[in-house]
Amino acid sequence: MSLAPEELAAAGEAIIGHELLPPTFPRAVTPPSAALSRLRKVHDAVGHLASTAPDILAKPEVARAMDQALVEAMVFCLAGSPIKDGRNVQRHRATVMRRLEEVIMAEREEPLYMPELAALVGASYWTLRDCCLEYLGMSPKRYLWLRRMHLARRALRGADAERTTVTAIASDYGFWELGRFSVAYRSLFGESPSATLKRAA
Repeated sequence: MSLAPEELAAAGEAIIGHELLPPTFPRAVTPPSAALSRLRKVHDAVGHLASTAPDILAKPEVARAMDQALVEAMVFCLAGSPIKDGRNVQRHRATVMRRLEEVIMAEREEPLYMPELAALVGASYWTLRDCCLEYLGMSPKRYLWLRRMHLARRALRGADAERTTVTAIASDYGFWELGRFSVAYRSLFGESPSATLKRAA
């Protein structure tokens, strides 16, 4: 895995609120164990998908979702613990939430992922997390996941069952683990995605 220095700096700014710059001299980095574990899991999932279902990985939205997940995991490995910048974040939460709502409305039909969302809102991951937990009662990642699930449900309801599949729609919204998607979908909506698609017909 590699990122150009300017891409790493931008991803750091978007996710943790400050640029990650390459060191002036080579050094070893020991990431926090939770961050490294997450990176390994995402990396393994990409490798597994590439070897078992390359057609799914070839879909642009799945590739974008995997790319965003890898970048986010890499940044957390390089950043360590969150940086405390001393600003009074509490004062800015309403503004951040207003920006979040504006971004969601502007990207109404498109799936969003944490690095993109943080950059578009202009807030670090930590600030978004604190705001979302306070205002929405959930993390921004959970909120984005639920949003993608609802977008997929709306697409299934409006699809022609003879011209599309659950796999095609799920992958259009960045779900690459189709078994997990189906289980989560049933848990959330009380029916399987295939039942939704059949009813749409």
